[in-house]
Amino acid sequence: MHTGSGFAVSSDGFILTNRHVAAAWETAYNFPDNANNGIILGQGPDGKIAVVGLVPQAPRNWVPAQSKQDNVRYAGRNDILDVLFPNSDRRLSAKLSAFSPRHDVALVKVDSPGSLPKVEINDNYDTIQAGEQAVVLGYPSISPPTYGIVKSQDVFNPETQALEIPDPTVTVGNIGRIYRSQEGTSGAEKTTVSVIGDSYQLQINTTGHGNSGGPVFDDHGRVVAIFFAGLRDESGTSVTFAVPIRYGRELMGVK
Repeated sequence: MHTGSGFAVSSDGFILTNRHVAAAWETAYNFPDNANNGIILGQGPDGKIAVVGLVPQAPRNWVPAQSKQDNVRYAGRNDILDVLFPNSDRRLSAKLSAFSPRHDVALVKVDSPGSLPKVEINDNYDTIQAGEQAVVLGYPSISPPTYGIVKSQDVFNPETQALEIPDPTVTVGNIGRIYRSQEGTSGAEKTTVSVIGDSYQLQINTTGHGNSGGPVFDDHGRVVAIFFAGLRDESGTSVTFAVPIRYGRELMGVK
């Protein structure tokens, strides 16, 4: 089980988040350092599933949906995909609508009986500059949770429950650097490739796991990116990254 953040982009329940949040099988899974001696299952001599081998070392950057063994493509699914809203104990079931083949972006859909407030989007990919303000909103797992005590009035289920009440964290910083992958249009031009992909480096280091999929706002309150990753070196210095909202707009069918 894992958690993430997201934001409504339509009043009828479409929510943008990260692909690694809503379709985890389509992104790299890194095993813990002590995860060794994995088993390989296959067809035994009697035709039944059996252990046919051992993996002495856990694979690195393994993407389940791109596994090559047995010449079979594996598909994942969400048995449970729930969405909670700020300052409410209401929990709605969601379904995966689409995910991007190009970046860490996914679109999920909830069926809400009422209209949802949606964000304003500003696709400034071509004009954004380092130094501009960035405000990240989301639910980092490092933030202590808040619970509400709900007393049941149902005689058939009188149990009192402690339900989590989501309360988003606001983190303010700046765009530190802009990474763009560019292809040359002729033999004389260079192709520029970023190892982090098209992304904005954020000078925001007080958020992390759990904030994935959260919106990154500009100084006018418009969403310009989607928070998705962080890096930390041995000295403890850390930076975070966001996907340009352009990739979210592509998934929404907006150009």
